Amino acid sequence: MDFNFNPEQLQFADALKRWIGRDYGFEARRAIIHSQAGVSDAAWATLAELGMTALPVAEAHGGFSGSAVDMFVVMRELGRGLVVEPYFATVLGAEFLRLGAQAGFAAAELLERVAGGELKLACALGERQSRHDLFDIATRAQASGDGWTISGEKKVVIHGFEAGALIVSARAGGSEGGGQREHTAACCSSCCQPIPLA
Repeated sequence: MDFNFNPEQLQFADALKRWIGRDYGFEARRAIIHSQAGVSDAAWATLAELGMTALPVAEAHGGFSGSAVDMFVVMRELGRGLVVEPYFATVLGAEFLRLGAQAGFAAAELLERVAGGELKLACALGERQSRHDLFDIATRAQASGDGWTISGEKKVVIHGFEAGALIVSARAGGSEGGGQREHTAACCSSCCQPIPLA
């Protein structure tokens, strides 16, 4: 893989470096961490303004269709700056929505909101018994009227408090510890519809 960055990637990195150096230094970060929310709406708005929230989203949904190398550039700068905003959680959730859209899930509106910085996501994947095996899922999803009922317990939902929607892994069929095809991810909170994995 070629890690020689193109001019656009260097521009993204430079914009992030300048913002972090100017507005997200040590004292600013400490104030954010010690605030009631633990994150900053102003910092999130700046990330959206810089195009970072649109980067992982397809152009068809208002994004930039960023590549893995594009994301590497952004994550490297956010890591250097010790940025505590829910960017990684949202990017991971957007990837689940993208995969679901390939399998027919109506993700357009959610992805457009992510691209515009209006929606933060979090992923509830880990369970006590699963440890490192994300396919060991005991949480169940069952059709119920017009929606779905999810029952189970998740552990460590990073940035779950800030999320406007959760991506929850749940088993819709099969048995606990089953393979990849026997489970689905369910987007709950605002829509609670199954996201089939492509």
